[in-house]
Amino acid sequence: MSEDNVLINIIVEGVKKVLTELEERSSEALIALESAEYAVVLGALSGLETKIQHVSVRLTILYEVQQKQNQQKRRNT
Repeated sequence: MSEDNVLINIIVEGVKKVLTELEERSSEALIALESAEYAVVLGALSGLETKIQHVSVRLTILYEVQQKQNQQKRRNT
């Protein structure tokens, strides 16, 4: 596996982890919301915005790298 692929896999696995956490905590928040446990909803959502921002930055970088690689492939063919 190339060094680039190792880095991509590390980023992708980190993104998966955050998305799984987002799914779990959103489910918890929905259950708490239906029970009118608003403090629990806030607690479940706490910190997720920052994690989503970090994931978005990582995915944007991966997207840009992919675009550059595709451009180089087109030039080489």
